[in-house]
Amino acid sequence: MEDAKAADWTSSKQIARGLWHSAATCTGIAFLTYGGLSLGFDLSAIGFVYLLFVVAIALFFGFWQASLASVLAAACSGLLLHDSPVSLCHC
Repeated sequence: MEDAKAADWTSSKQIARGLWHSAATCTGIAFLTYGGLSLGFDLSAIGFVYLLFVVAIALFFGFWQASLASVLAAACSGLLLHDSPVSLCHC
């Protein structure tokens, strides 16, 4: 009986940890995007910063959070393009 209860607690703890890592990943990408826009980075500079962030996420949090960071970074870098229909740059 206790083994099932311990296994249930462990799996809920792993889910909570995964959600926390995913939330930290999303927040990190949001801060990097805002900082890149505020400092006027071009696409190559912010792309390199995104790459470093994705590698750091892969080292510390794992594959799935790094995959999430990669997809979010690609989506946010698309927002930095001047010719994009949905752009955050009003230059």
